[in-house]
Amino acid sequence: MKLRDEETGQLYECEYACDGINQDRYIKTARIVVEDRSKWHPHHNLIVAWARGAEIEYFDDDDCRWHKKATNTWWPNIKYRIKPKESASRMYKGLLEMRKIIDSMLEEEE
Repeated sequence: MKLRDEETGQLYECEYACDGINQDRYIKTARIVVEDRSKWHPHHNLIVAWARGAEIEYFDDDDCRWHKKATNTWWPNIKYRIKPKESASRMYKGLLEMRKIIDSMLEEEE
């Protein structure tokens, strides 16, 4: 039987045995299976991350922006990524820019 280690992604070929008393199964031997990863889907790692709950975005060439992926279709020619977390400094810079705009609007009213 083949088992995949969830942490490392390594595939193992395992042989099981029973202990005879409680009939509990345990792995008797395990060997690493060498896989040909060239046959995997081009977005394999992103698909696994998505299955584990990561939020995925795709790049739209028409408007040159990243959008939230809404379907479970994975096209080989589309660019995908795990949605980056907003950094506090980036959010702070945005708030400063908004403050400048508000201040300039208030000055115009006076």
